[in-house]
Amino acid sequence: MATIAKNERQLTLYYSSESSTGKQTAGYVQSSDQPISLVDITKQNPTPTHWTDLAEMVGKTVDQLIDKEHPDISKEIQHADLEPNDWLKIIAKTPQVIKDPIAVMGERAKQIVTATEVLKFFDVDSAGIEKKPVGEEPTTTRTTKDENFIDE
Repeated sequence: MATIAKNERQLTLYYSSESSTGKQTAGYVQSSDQPISLVDITKQNPTPTHWTDLAEMVGKTVDQLIDKEHPDISKEIQHADLEPNDWLKIIAKTPQVIKDPIAVMGERAKQIVTATEVLKFFDVDSAGIEKKPVGEEPTTTRTTKDENFIDE
C-alpha cells in the first residue's frame, strides 16, 4: 500500500539541503510556476515506509538510493551486504546519505542526477506538440496525460 501523496498537479521534491545537487534542484523547482512541495530530508526525514515507496517508484532498491561513498558511511558498511531494514536504519540516522533528489508528480517519480533533469520532469516537453501553420502560435502545454519522454 503506497503512502506517498501523489498529486498530478503538484511536484514534490525530496532533497538534501546539504547536497549541492539537492540545493540546485530545489532552486530550479522553486523558480517554476508549478505548485510544489519541498521536503528537505535533513530536516523532515520521511518514514522508512516512505523511503521504500520512493525506491519502488523510481525502480530501485533502498540501498541503491544511498551514496555508499558518502563520508558519513563507514568503510565497513560501504561494501557490506545489508538487509533493506538495515539500510533504512542508516537513512533514518543519516538522511544526507541519499544519493540524489527524488521528484514525484502523480504516479511518476525520478531520481534527479543533475539539477537540470528536473526541468524535463515537469516542464513542457515534445509530447503531444502538434505542427501549426506558419504564423500560428504553437501549443506549449502538455497535451498528453500518460506519455513522457524522460530517459529512465
